[in-house]
Amino acid sequence: MPRPLMNEEELTKWILRELGAPFWKVEITCESLADCIENARRWFAAKKGVQKVMITALAAGQTTYALPDEVELVIEVADDRRMGLWPNLSFAFGWDQVVVGQDWSFDSNKWFVSELVQRMQYLQTSERVLDSQFEWTQDNRNLLILNPNPQSSKIALIYKSNEVILEQLAERDHDLVKRFALQCAKRRVGRVRSKYPGGFTGAGGQSVEMDGQMLLDEARDELEKLQEEIMQAGYPMPFMVG
Repeated sequence: MPRPLMNEEELTKWILRELGAPFWKVEITCESLADCIENARRWFAAKKGVQKVMITALAAGQTTYALPDEVELVIEVADDRRMGLWPNLSFAFGWDQVVVGQDWSFDSNKWFVSELVQRMQYLQTSERVLDSQFEWTQDNRNLLILNPNPQSSKIALIYKSNEVILEQLAERDHDLVKRFALQCAKRRVGRVRSKYPGGFTGAGGQSVEMDGQMLLDEARDELEKLQEEIMQAGYPMPFMVG
C-alpha cells in the first residue's frame, strides 16, 4: 500500500531532518519554513498547476458567470450534450463542487482530463459544421462569458487551478513541491552559516567549519534540476483538429 503524501506539518519535519535535525542545530524558524513551503506552492502553481473539473447550474438568459478565485485558466467548457461523455459520475451543482470531490490531475487519474479535452475538441469541430456550438471566453480571469447562452441546465469546466493542496497532488508533483521547499530552506540556512566563513570555536578551542557555502551550492544545482523536471512534467499538448 503506498505511503500517504505529506501535509504541511509533516513536510516541515522532513525538511528539518534533511538539514540534520535533531542532531544538528538548524538555523531556521518555523515561519521561514512556512514561507519556503508557500514559495514551493506558488512555483508549482505558476509552472504547472493542478487541473480540475467543476460543474455549475445555468440560469435562464444569463451569459456571464463569476468564477471562483482558484480558477487560473479555463481550458474547456462542456454543456449537457457533451457531459454524456462522462459515464458513471455523479455531478454536483455549484462552483464550490468538484466532480466526485477529487482533483483530476493527469498523473493520478490515468489521463482522465486529457481524454476529455480531446473528445470535446472533436465534438467542437462537428458542432461548427452543424452550426450548433456556443462560444465561451474568460474575461479578466474571474468571469466566464457564454455566447449564446447554451440551451442546457448545467455546464462543466476543465480548468487550471492555482490552489495547491500538498496531500492531494499526484505523487510526482508532490515530490517536485517537496524538493523545491527543501532547496529554499537550504538557501536560507546556507546564507546564515556563510556569515561564519572561518567556522566557530568549539570544545577544546578547536575550530568547527560551517557548511553554508556547500548548502548554497547544493540549492542552486537542485533548483536547476527542478526547473528542467517541471518543464518535462508539464501536461501534454492538446489534441488538435482541423
